[in-house]
Amino acid sequence: MKRLFCLALLTMLAAVAAAQTRADDILYLNNGNVVKGVIVDRQEGRYVKIVTADGSAYRYDAGEIRAIESGDVRVDVPEAPRSRFRDPARRTRGFWAGIELSGGASVSPDFNSMYPVELAVIPGYRFSEFFAAGVGFGFRYYFRNANMRYDREFGYAPGSGESGKVLLSDDNYAWAFPLYLDLRGNFLSSKSRRAVPYWSLDAGYTINDGVFVSPTLGLRIGDRVRHHFLIGISYLGQDADLKVPALDSRPGLGDGHERRFIHALRLRLGYQF
Repeated sequence: MKRLFCLALLTMLAAVAAAQTRADDILYLNNGNVVKGVIVDRQEGRYVKIVTADGSAYRYDAGEIRAIESGDVRVDVPEAPRSRFRDPARRTRGFWAGIELSGGASVSPDFNSMYPVELAVIPGYRFSEFFAAGVGFGFRYYFRNANMRYDREFGYAPGSGESGKVLLSDDNYAWAFPLYLDLRGNFLSSKSRRAVPYWSLDAGYTINDGVFVSPTLGLRIGDRVRHHFLIGISYLGQDADLKVPALDSRPGLGDGHERRFIHALRLRLGYQF
């Protein structure tokens, strides 16, 4: 019995002595601690067991270890996979684009209504989910254009005399082409919401008309990071050359005209990504 006890004691002392002479492995932990000893077991990507110079054994998971040094060789341990959480303000940062279709009616006590319909494309850059900027360009068509906008082809048919006053071309100037700066953003974070209210402001110049401004309030719908449907109510204030019959009614000259603002309300539908 004494022989067995002595043999076990000698074996333990030999293991401690071996650990002392081979204490050349170093673990650098993520909490800042450094552990020196001999690595006795290692499962790549799972854990490491190490025996220190005093005979103590420790087991560390791979996620706790920043680096392993053995002799003159140092190995950085890759981080264990983590959840792919990203801050909502960062994950929406970058290029974005949208396409929008809007239509509505002008509102004026002096004219019958006309009905602008517009298709626009807007590429830009999203700084966060609360602010993005882009440049828009579109194609606008005015239904019932002659109700308000000055048409340069309005006059008398050749040889018709004063009794033959007609509109020579109702649609020659019904097209317009807006080019503008677009600013927009969400009122609330979309991190845990499928639908959030949004705002936008367009300001620029329309070829065949003049300067314009168009703010919009609406709802952005979608639970994906980059793809959303938009629905909103928009106001259009458009400087344009409008007919004013009282200014010039001489035969053959048609209506007079002056610069005024067109006021219109529009429904806006869109998709952005």
